[in-house]
Amino acid sequence: MDESKLTAANFTLSDPQGKPIAFTLEKLDSEQAPDNINYSGSAPSYTRTVKLSANLNSGAELMLKVSGDLISYAGVPMSASYLNALTVASKTAYAAPTFSVDAGEVDKGTVVTLSCANGAEIIYTTDGSAPSADNGIRAKSGVQVSLIISTTLKAIAVGAGSDASKIAEATYTVNGIAADVRLLLGDVDGDGSVTIVDATMIQRHLASLSTSAYHEEVADTDGDGKVTILDATAIQRFLAELDCPDGIGEAI
Repeated sequence: MDESKLTAANFTLSDPQGKPIAFTLEKLDSEQAPDNINYSGSAPSYTRTVKLSANLNSGAELMLKVSGDLISYAGVPMSASYLNALTVASKTAYAAPTFSVDAGEVDKGTVVTLSCANGAEIIYTTDGSAPSADNGIRAKSGVQVSLIISTTLKAIAVGAGSDASKIAEATYTVNGIAADVRLLLGDVDGDGSVTIVDATMIQRHLASLSTSAYHEEVADTDGDGKVTILDATAIQRFLAELDCPDGIGEAI
């Protein structure tokens, strides 16, 4: 479909009574049209597939109408409008993530690998709170968590097309470490102190390089909700006794 003519106005969603349903339009596979056709100008961009997204309940009935004004990349219009009755299918939930280490007593530095299937992502927490779209660390399947202190690990699998999974949960008690010990803000490697190594750990993580231990929950030193190079800079400023965000070096 010629993208210069492709807009949300070419589509209509409505309920069985004809009431319009709000939706957004996304072009999924945009590319340049082949240049072996004589165009009046330059070759247009086109897309084969569009995605209409609407907030609908499972089982809802709706009508989809596609305007006959749509034009192919070769300049050929649709022969007629398209109309079809649809029913929203029930969504299945992702399977809960799995942990590579069973709950219980573990040695300091034990690494737990979180895995999920079907292309889902993982959202996990290490403070015992429930993970959700608004709470936790989002990561790909295979993310690893190094256990330095006693930790309650909770995780869900999330992604497009399915509901979030049930919460997977495991509590780990680290041998020789008191249960009430907490990590320090900025102590990314979990060794009990904030050093230049922690700034380096953030830099390596952002560069997708391997790290022996990485605790993202204490890496957001400036508290903006994400880990960036500014967090490594904040640790460097803290160590140089320059102005830096409050709380670095304190238990969270």
